Amino acid sequence: MGIALLSLCTLLLCRAAVAEQPHADERDSLRKQFDLLRNYLTRDTVSQPYDAYPGERAGLGTIETEFVKRLPSLSDRDGLRIEAIDLARRYARASDLTRAYGLGDWFDTSYHWQSHWRLGFAWRVLRVTCILQDGMGLQELVTILGEPTEAARESVAWCYESPMHINPCLLYWRDGGRVEIISR
Repeated sequence: MGIALLSLCTLLLCRAAVAEQPHADERDSLRKQFDLLRNYLTRDTVSQPYDAYPGERAGLGTIETEFVKRLPSLSDRDGLRIEAIDLARRYARASDLTRAYGLGDWFDTSYHWQSHWRLGFAWRVLRVTCILQDGMGLQELVTILGEPTEAARESVAWCYESPMHINPCLLYWRDGGRVEIISR
């Protein structure tokens, strides 16, 4: 009963967030932000230099934060929202992005930074669009995120493994089904 009520409340809050649609100029701004983010997330970091797109170094984090914050204002049928969710689903699986030790250049920091961005973007977009939400069952999460990288009695985790000292991780607490994005 408690999980069902929590899920219903979360769904109602998510639906309330889309009540006010952005104006055309705001939507154009969202489109530009998304295009810049997509260009960074989808490119091959080996063949393209870091700052291949104008303004990327100056404020990519700010752009992503603003985009993710404004994304719920788009209707469920909006093409930009659908594109963002599709891109997020593409990069939501930590195990798909983790390179095996000794495969390619495992110490390629450009690749690992990009993977951090991919996972962060994916998990935040899936959270604000209510695709990942508290109260979900573990099997629903496995469908979206793939098999967990770690499992314990109290929690399950999807963690990105790299030689970097801090890596993104998504935790699922079995008691109550809380979903939490952390770095560790």
